[in-house]
Amino acid sequence: MKVSVGQLAQAPPFDYCVVGSGPAGITLSLALEDAGKRVLLLEGGGESPSEASQELYRGETLGHAYRPLHGCRIRAFGGSSNGWGGWCRALDAVDFEARPGLTDGWPISHGDLAPYATRADELLGLGAAGEEPPLPGASLKQSRFRYSTVNFGQKFRKRLFASTHVAVALDTSLVAILTEGAKVTGLLVDSGGERKTLSARRYVLATGGIENSRLLLWSNQLAQGRLIGNTATLGRYWMEHPHFTLGEILLKQVAGLHFDEYDVSFVSPSTELMVRERLLNSALRIIRDGETQTLDSIRRLARVAPRLARATLRDYRQGNSYGALLRASWEQRPRAENRVALGPQKDRLGIPRVALHWTLDDEDRRSARECAHHLGRLIADLDLGRLRLDDWLSGGAPFPTDDELGGCHHMGGTRMALTPEQGIVDRDCKVFGQGNLYIAGSSVFPSGGFSNPTYTIVQLALRLAEHLTRLEDT
Repeated sequence: MKVSVGQLAQAPPFDYCVVGSGPAGITLSLALEDAGKRVLLLEGGGESPSEASQELYRGETLGHAYRPLHGCRIRAFGGSSNGWGGWCRALDAVDFEARPGLTDGWPISHGDLAPYATRADELLGLGAAGEEPPLPGASLKQSRFRYSTVNFGQKFRKRLFASTHVAVALDTSLVAILTEGAKVTGLLVDSGGERKTLSARRYVLATGGIENSRLLLWSNQLAQGRLIGNTATLGRYWMEHPHFTLGEILLKQVAGLHFDEYDVSFVSPSTELMVRERLLNSALRIIRDGETQTLDSIRRLARVAPRLARATLRDYRQGNSYGALLRASWEQRPRAENRVALGPQKDRLGIPRVALHWTLDDEDRRSARECAHHLGRLIADLDLGRLRLDDWLSGGAPFPTDDELGGCHHMGGTRMALTPEQGIVDRDCKVFGQGNLYIAGSSVFPSGGFSNPTYTIVQLALRLAEHLTRLEDT
């Protein structure tokens, strides 16, 4: 049911208080409702996005150019599913494994999330996942995404607003997490300038891959370090999926690439190639061009290989070839210096705005470049076409600042680990040192793979709900 903060004073104690109504918070609330638990779901925004609400997400980015922070996350019921592209794909098994010099791995495995795939598919409205066959003669494979059209706020609004087990408080912002040192005692919230302390038996922070860190950093500062005892990794190891244009391709139809409904084909390195050459995971996006762009590519080819360009033009006019733009989105190496920090300015709630430190290094560049080189060699060796890479990728030029930059895939900052020295939450997403505080969402990712994070966010939320329900039953 929909409630106001004032009404909550008369309500019986809740089993859980979930902060944030994005895919993580709504998935968790639905699963706990199914288990018969009483849930208070808090959302800092309203039923739909507003300028006033988005203003709370303003911040600064230090390092590489990035999107405005208030423009790449949404503070409203349904969270960022109000504006996401719907790309869904599970992480690969290798993404959970430690890769020396690149990632430390997860304390859980791909198999630990696999049981939640069917329910995740249902929530996201997805059909069956297609196979990802290798490309003949190469250490590459064709990867496939599925596309969801689900806006969590729209799809589940009616159910949650009518629920007798879930109370939904909109326009209710978390201001501070209160703790006695080993247990959270309540949440200080603000609703239209009115401040109240709300309580439950257990609490779950599900406010996103930047906000989870910001609220923990601020609450820990107010609690004089009693909320997070070991802050070595708090806010750190933040990650994005770099999104950049790599070059252009002219391909023959016999190359046999699978294109989805958006005329995009995805090519990724095999696990063997990643391990052998110490590469991060990546997805080369081959985006089929129209006639104008294809002819422009053939003209550029003619400057260096006129005979090949004539043959390519003949093939194109006969419908046997096509041009494509080569873009990529890929895994970023987790580095401590990439972090969410508290900036010098405060928002209207009195919480310091985010100062996001984000840089890209040569390791980030190398993985995308080498994967592209493998694709280029494959199509050249089999006479399937030609690939031209942009100069910045192969040379010493800096990363472009006028490209896609990133996918608004905010990961890390409260990473999952085996010990409090290595991360903020344990393998069950419980905050180290706090008996009743959990974190949901991509901020717990120790590494990111190349898959968009929402599918894994939903799987993790379902796993967390099952864990919490099991605790209640023992």
